[in-house]
Amino acid sequence: MLLIFAVLSVNQLKAQPASFTISSVGEFPGMSSVCSPDQFISTSSCIDVETGIAVLEGERGMGIFAINCEIPTNTNTLGVNVYPNPASSVVKVKFEHMPPLTDNFNVTVIKEDGVVLMISKETGYTIFQGISIDISRLPAAGYIIKIESSKYVDVAKFIKS
Repeated sequence: MLLIFAVLSVNQLKAQPASFTISSVGEFPGMSSVCSPDQFISTSSCIDVETGIAVLEGERGMGIFAINCEIPTNTNTLGVNVYPNPASSVVKVKFEHMPPLTDNFNVTVIKEDGVVLMISKETGYTIFQGISIDISRLPAAGYIIKIESSKYVDVAKFIKS
C-alpha cells in the first residue's frame, strides 16, 4: 500500500503563493521504500491538485504555487464543422470561426468509448481552410473529433456509415 500526501499551506488567500510538499508513506510489495518529503519549485504559477497534473521542477527546498487558480481555456468557441455526417470514407473538418492562424492544433479522432484512433497536427489556418480525414478503414460507429491547442478545445461528433 502506498499513500501519497500533498500539503498546501491553507493560511494563504485564494490565488496567492503557497508552499507545496508531497510525501509518501508505505511500500509496494517486494520493493524497498525510502520516504522523504519533496518540495517543488516551478515557473508555473498554478498546480492542479485535483488531477495531479503539473509540470514541476522537483528540488528539495521551497515551492511557490497559486492554489485555486484558473488556466483559461476556450471551449467550443471556434465551432467545428464535420461533413458529410454520416460519412463512409472521408470527412471534412473545418472551423466555423477564425482561429489563431499560426497556432498548432492536435486533431484527434476518438471512439465513443474513449479509445484514441488517430492524431495529427495542423495549424489553425489549415483547419480554417478545411482538412480531410480518411475514415474508410474505421468500422461503422459513432466517433468524436477533438481539436485542441494550448488555449482552445473544440469537439464534434460524426457517424461512420
